[in-house]
Amino acid sequence: MGGRGGWRFGLMRRDELIAIHDCPVHSARVRALVRLLVERLPPTDRLPLAYLHVCGAQATLIVKAHRMDAQVLAGLLDGLPGTGLEGCWLHLHPAAGRRLFARRGGSSCGASRAHADAHRLLHGPTAFAQALPELHLAALATARAHLRPGIGVSVLDLYCGLGASLREWTAAGSTALGVELSGEAIELAAANAPQALVLRGTCTERLPQVLPWWRAQVASASPT
Repeated sequence: MGGRGGWRFGLMRRDELIAIHDCPVHSARVRALVRLLVERLPPTDRLPLAYLHVCGAQATLIVKAHRMDAQVLAGLLDGLPGTGLEGCWLHLHPAAGRRLFARRGGSSCGASRAHADAHRLLHGPTAFAQALPELHLAALATARAHLRPGIGVSVLDLYCGLGASLREWTAAGSTALGVELSGEAIELAAANAPQALVLRGTCTERLPQVLPWWRAQVASASPT
């Protein structure tokens, strides 16, 4: 929220903003970013900011506007390296509310769109990433132990996200097909698990491609 007193970041409770600029729950990187935003963001008449989204080393400013000149963040980007983040992006979503990201459109500026996290997975500003990476790795290990992927085993990975699980299956030698709706996640899944086949769309929309693929895997695994 920006006004005469400058920008404040926090949580909305009814009509009241509870500012949490130095929240101890946030990482040092997020706290440094918020301090930079408060100091350098232009006023609301130039930047109608609705939400701040941080994923890994990428920050996204979700703006309620149809058009925006990326140069509005020029001063901010100069100070970004000091926060520990690698990119800051503008995402244009005039109807931002319960849904943060628009399905279409969006303007970006900053560093490289893809960033490798501690587990060598590429992620971007809008692709979903687990908030607790170690818990995510434990879940993947449990799934791997149950499915026992390997040569001769095929895996259909619905809602595959940015390809963390696809990478597990293909690294073990399995043939894998992933389905995901998000355009950015699809691009990242293809990079994170290049040996997998990835289709964009809902699972229902992709049934005409999924069913023949699955039948072909079953047929190839059947003894002659």
